Amino acid sequence: SEQGGEAHGAPRRRRVEMRAKPYRVRRCALEETRAAARVCAEAFSKKPELRLEALQRLAQAMVDRRRLQVEEDLEYMFARAAARKREATIRTKLKRTEGEIAQLRMAVARSGRALARAKLERARWEREAQSLWFQRQWICLVAEHYSTGKLIGCVTISMRQVESLLPPPFPSNAPRRLYLSNMAVDQQFRRQGVARTLLQESEKLARRWNAEDMWLHVEEGNHVAEELYIACGFARKRSDPNFLFRRRHLLCKTLDPGDASPSARLEGTSPSGWQSQG
Repeated sequence: SEQGGEAHGAPRRRRVEMRAKPYRVRRCALEETRAAARVCAEAFSKKPELRLEALQRLAQAMVDRRRLQVEEDLEYMFARAAARKREATIRTKLKRTEGEIAQLRMAVARSGRALARAKLERARWEREAQSLWFQRQWICLVAEHYSTGKLIGCVTISMRQVESLLPPPFPSNAPRRLYLSNMAVDQQFRRQGVARTLLQESEKLARRWNAEDMWLHVEEGNHVAEELYIACGFARKRSDPNFLFRRRHLLCKTLDPGDASPSARLEGTSPSGWQSQG
């Protein structure tokens, strides 16, 4: 029927629309951390603007060494975060069993001393489970070119205390927020919507994690990036002190809870919900 034809044709039209862009956004594999780090290093390294040829060659050599160092540092950071997430996922399976045991002990405890001991065990389990949960909430999204398979953009998503006045390892009571970092696009593919697509996919992931908002930093003077973030719904919350050499602005986007999709969750919403998961 005509109605059936429309139903069968809808997915095909969606596939055509999806392939209208020459790239796709997906998760970064563990073995691709070097390539993702290279995209960031090339995007973050500024080319020298000197006119003298000798000085320009010297400045370019310094930039190349700096880019290589940044690439190696980012590769180590990406690989370590991915390894910690994998280890936390394995340990989570054991913690689920420990949590069930602690819950059963609280249910069968009769005396006041036994009940208090069971509650302490349960509280200890919840603290350890919370730590593992935050370690699991890390992911690197990459934009891959369809024809060449080259990574042309990336962004990392994690949970951080971005509102803390002092950086880690200083302690803070600030809540953990969903934080976007290392947003980078290959210079040959800028102004083609890659960064906007990465932001859109990050927002989808944030909703699956039941996040209330998204946070990120942008360097002062990077007007192109800040205009893009503001156009995507971000607003400036605060700025770094004036005495810092590289000032940054902290931006936030509040997510509408009505658009959340509980059926599409990736990592679980909280440690307390692990017992009900398969």
